[in-house]
Amino acid sequence: MDLFQDERYSALSWLMMEETDTYRLEIPQVDGDSSEASEINLRIKTMFYDEAKTLVDGELSPPTDEPYEVIPYVIQNGDVLNLMILQTPTQEVLSDGEMFCVAYDRVNQNYLTVENALEQDGQTEPEIQAATIKAYRTAFPEVRPEDIASISVEGVLNIEGKNEYICYLSEFPQGGIEYRYVIGYSPASDEVYTLSRYTE
Repeated sequence: MDLFQDERYSALSWLMMEETDTYRLEIPQVDGDSSEASEINLRIKTMFYDEAKTLVDGELSPPTDEPYEVIPYVIQNGDVLNLMILQTPTQEVLSDGEMFCVAYDRVNQNYLTVENALEQDGQTEPEIQAATIKAYRTAFPEVRPEDIASISVEGVLNIEGKNEYICYLSEFPQGGIEYRYVIGYSPASDEVYTLSRYTE
């Protein structure tokens, strides 16, 4: 995908745009001069840019033999820019990767917090966690309750006007190896979504 030809990415500027046989690094910043825009951009820089720069400068080798990527994905919803950034692989390679997501209002230059989304939906975080696990086991009935090692709500996106909570969910099947997934949960539909929903 040519990011410069895709209008969904027009609200972003770029801290880094580098690609070799070893890595692909596309690290964005949201446009805006508000304190909340600055907060988002600082978090992106801290999570992704600082390590990537040491890689580009030759001070750090990729953490595995697999290609090292930091790639943004955007879902546009009116004035709301839903941004997800994925870093793969990580030191813990049995994972969908490190993830950052935000629903950023381009006009008001603020973003939807998990706390605000929970209030809008009349939910608590433990309720969202429990509902996500239930919907996950409905979608994947082979998963037993004891296979779920942990779940955490990491952020929220706003897709077609509905909040979707983005979680890390770790499975640790008996006698198996723990794997951490990035999944989304929508209270409106009571469904879970795999990473492909946000990265197509």
